[in-house]
Amino acid sequence: MLIGLVFVCAGLVLGGEISVQLGGSAGMFSASGGGSAWVFPLVLTLAVLVVTAWWSWRLERRDPQQTVWHRLIASAAAGLAASLVLLLLVAILSPRVEEAGSSFLLTSAGFRLVAVGTVLLTAAGFLGRELGRRTAQGEGPVAAIRRNVEALPAIVREPLVVATIFAVVFTPLAIIGGAIWLVQQDMAGAIPLLLVLCLNVAAALAVIAQLGGIEASAGTSGFGGASELYTVFGAGQWWLWLAVLVALVTAVLAAVRIGVRRPRGAQVDLARMWQLPAGALIGWIVFALLLFGASAAGAGSMMFFSGEGTVALSIAWWSLLVLLVWAAAISFGAQVLPALVYGLSPRLLEVIGGRATVATWLSGGAPAPVAGGAAGEAAVTAPAGRAPPAPMSPRTKKALAWTGGAVALVAVLGVGAAVALSVVNAGRGPAAAVAQYVGLIADGQAEAASALVDPNVSNAERAFLTDEVLSAAAERISDVEVADGAGEGDVRYVDVTYRLDGVEQSASLEVERLDNEWLVLERWRVATPLLTEVFVYADGGGARIGGVDVPFDESGQATVAVYPGAYDVEPASSAFFEADPVRVIAAGPAGFEGGAAEIDFRPTSALQDEVDAQVKALLDGCAEQAVGQPEDCPFQVYVYPDDTPVTWSIASYPSIEIAEDGTYFTASEGVAEATYIDSGFFSDDEEVTEERDISFSGGIEIDGDAVTVTSDGYWW
Repeated sequence: MLIGLVFVCAGLVLGGEISVQLGGSAGMFSASGGGSAWVFPLVLTLAVLVVTAWWSWRLERRDPQQTVWHRLIASAAAGLAASLVLLLLVAILSPRVEEAGSSFLLTSAGFRLVAVGTVLLTAAGFLGRELGRRTAQGEGPVAAIRRNVEALPAIVREPLVVATIFAVVFTPLAIIGGAIWLVQQDMAGAIPLLLVLCLNVAAALAVIAQLGGIEASAGTSGFGGASELYTVFGAGQWWLWLAVLVALVTAVLAAVRIGVRRPRGAQVDLARMWQLPAGALIGWIVFALLLFGASAAGAGSMMFFSGEGTVALSIAWWSLLVLLVWAAAISFGAQVLPALVYGLSPRLLEVIGGRATVATWLSGGAPAPVAGGAAGEAAVTAPAGRAPPAPMSPRTKKALAWTGGAVALVAVLGVGAAVALSVVNAGRGPAAAVAQYVGLIADGQAEAASALVDPNVSNAERAFLTDEVLSAAAERISDVEVADGAGEGDVRYVDVTYRLDGVEQSASLEVERLDNEWLVLERWRVATPLLTEVFVYADGGGARIGGVDVPFDESGQATVAVYPGAYDVEPASSAFFEADPVRVIAAGPAGFEGGAAEIDFRPTSALQDEVDAQVKALLDGCAEQAVGQPEDCPFQVYVYPDDTPVTWSIASYPSIEIAEDGTYFTASEGVAEATYIDSGFFSDDEEVTEERDISFSGGIEIDGDAVTVTSDGYWW
């Protein structure tokens, strides 16, 4: 598995696309998924290409090819063969698991590996062979590279010089800055990955530092897509403005170094300005399309559901135009800055451009390839009578120093102002607006939060959005964390996480841009209130939240909007009913139902005593009726004749059970005794006593402090 993973990564280095495939099934359940990712780890890719070029250089030195076509064909054959061999090894050794009902495959084998790998290896091999053909006897590869680069056309040589200088400057910055950021994010374990991708990070940092943009996009099936643009203006990171200053200094150094390699003229030669911008534009286009960026895609299915998504990182198209302007500025500076630096300090010019190169430039000549000869040696040509630039007079140096100091001061102040503005706007951005709003809620300042963000609820519901209600909450939100705003333009979406009742909750708030204050200070307004609706039900009786009566409807239900928190719903006090308070957790996404509370009222002992007393009074009234069938009473006896007097007595009163809602009762296990004279046809009159069970139900009506008990006529 480890060896296979190494070869899979090797395929990625040469342009392959890593893909993973998963599958599993159990009974009628099945699921499958897959994903792919592509990125050039430029450090490793460059290392492979350098080794390939060096090996091809050695082969050419040992066994020279006859023509350029032979060298190209030999390089292409070697590149294709190496790509096919790597493809075969990746296909054979790719990590895979195939068990009963499950499968897993991780590979970078595919057409992309062969196509891109062949192109890269062919180009590196061909350059190595060409360098080998142009290497002089006894000359090493480094000296040959330096000499042949000087002999390249300006449209190729000068962009290479600029790219090299920027890479040398920005790669350490990317490593140092990236390592600091990873440590701050508790991701120090990713530093080795940063070292592998340091050239990628350096390229992205150089684009942003030159006022370009990096674009990240994502999309899913059925939900559309979104993109985010990262620039020095919108990133909200003050240190990026320092990177802009570094880019300016680097551009000046590149302009001076290129300028001393151009023939020195008496005036600006506009005809020489197009090579560097043209070559740089072509180079950036090729780099942006082939080497820079990253992409990932995934898809999955489970039973009857499926979906897919993509993520990509690339250079914004308009950045190429910005980089073209930088190249043009460097090309123009190459014609004016060397003389300026020489007049200021000849020694400084030698440090930047090299002593031998500066000497050639002072003589008015420039390196030029010698016609003929396999080695392509260079000679120096110098126009006769061309005097070196005159050093500046002390007065001119002083004036230039003051001017340069003023310009530097303005630049520093400008960068400082930009940094300060970036820091200030970072505290006024979408995340800051949400943090201020959610912070008020966490501090119990409900009214201030409502003044900052309109709750957009009815006036009746606003009664629960007060400081008293929120302060009375058993628990308010804590451990609030606010993420950076996602989206672009004047509308952003900010994710908020907080802890409530020991559980981490989350919400997404929409934030809108307002007109800037004093033209440069950003203003953002939270458009989505962080409210949660809670449902309250009471089966008879009222309730309060934070001392405010809950507006129940006729069915005993109510829905109220509150700020996130843990609230105790207190039942309304009553002489005949009681209930325990219920805690409701109001949390969750803004605008959604966050919790429910049900108040279960039960009769009090006072109601029980009152109903018991009235039931006894009702039965006593029935016992006073000296008839066999007392009217509206739960007991009777058959006598003959019907007008036979009956004496009733309550032997034992029934037990009373009141319904939870207090609207009715049931009486059972009572006994009534009936005594009467039984006149028989064939016997003497006889006094008889009979028992009758008392079991019946009735209603309870409560009006204020008055309780009325009635029999509903049902008894058994």
